[in-house]
Amino acid sequence: MDDARLSTFDTQFAAIGMLPGSMGAALLPSAAATAAAALASGEWDALPEAWGFVRDAWLGRDVRVRGAFNIALLAGDNRAMGDAISDPDPDVRAHAASVVYRMGGDVELATTDASIDPRVRAYAIATLAHAQASRGLGAEAVDGLRAAAEAVASISPCAAARYVGEAAAVAELDHRSLHELHRAAGWLEGFGFESLRGELLMAAADGMLSMGAERPALLQQAIQLLQKATQALPRRTQPVSFAVCHMNIAVAYLSMPMNAHAGKLRGAIAVQSLREALEIVTADEHPELWESATLNLANALQHLPSAHPGQNMLESIELYGQVLERRSEATPARARTLASKANALAHLGRYDEVRPMLVEAKSIFEQSRDAAGLAGIDAIEAEMLACPASVGEASHG
Repeated sequence: MDDARLSTFDTQFAAIGMLPGSMGAALLPSAAATAAAALASGEWDALPEAWGFVRDAWLGRDVRVRGAFNIALLAGDNRAMGDAISDPDPDVRAHAASVVYRMGGDVELATTDASIDPRVRAYAIATLAHAQASRGLGAEAVDGLRAAAEAVASISPCAAARYVGEAAAVAELDHRSLHELHRAAGWLEGFGFESLRGELLMAAADGMLSMGAERPALLQQAIQLLQKATQALPRRTQPVSFAVCHMNIAVAYLSMPMNAHAGKLRGAIAVQSLREALEIVTADEHPELWESATLNLANALQHLPSAHPGQNMLESIELYGQVLERRSEATPARARTLASKANALAHLGRYDEVRPMLVEAKSIFEQSRDAAGLAGIDAIEAEMLACPASVGEASHG
């Protein structure tokens, strides 16, 4: 890393906006070139003890801080933080005002004072934006967070990227938001903040997936971003995020046409991605993620072109059964899973097992007035009437 970029970390204000939550306002106890290099590269073990709170906050550990400012910040001590507003350093005074404002204090924010450190001013702008978002002023909040990001993009890329991520969370999903997320991820290249870069790539990819029905070309772009995200969020250090990336890669591939050779290959990649995710997420520790991945895998296996469709169908049935064991209440979610399992059983000709599932699913759909669910039940019953034996015979061939 060149000296110009590194020097932006050699100040007590270098960590402002970098860290999540209240610790994003923390000041570094002292400036030191070697510590700045370690911070910029993400070499947490090389940080001096006094800077250890940055590592701990970044890694989600219990945080211990030094210095009256940081102690008051961590404790949420409005009175002690108010004393910092009288600090002789104008940057510290301005920054303390932002912290007091976030604690509910009635103070003036230094959002337009060009004489103070850009990181301090950007944090003040972001502080006002968060207050605007809480009052339902979404457009103003997004504009503010974007302005905060631009103010520090060249000297504090991690803080700028975090502000962009916060803006995207408030903004209505559009191509500008996706572009900004992707651009912010690029700001972090060459620094040691890979986990944040991965989160931004994931957020951009999620947006592309949601818009993929209208613009299928975005699905392939989403896959590319998710593949980059898996490198920034490796399984060893970020297992759950790594698993979610693979789940979304599968969703992208399964949203593409499944015809011909390309469709078969996409389906196979999706299945492999879901299997990799299920090596990480478990029913007990990550129930929602596990259920989503398991159902997507079961659905994918039902429709995956294969030389052995019967084997895929049997595995699909087993997976649906695992989910049904946890979906015991009579909910539309249980009904949809019952219908999916019934459909798989019907393709194997096991109609005696299918009928009671359809009866239960139909009852739930009728109670919830789910027209689409009822139409799906009707389709399965019509298929059974149309081919009472041939479906089962074909599946055993």
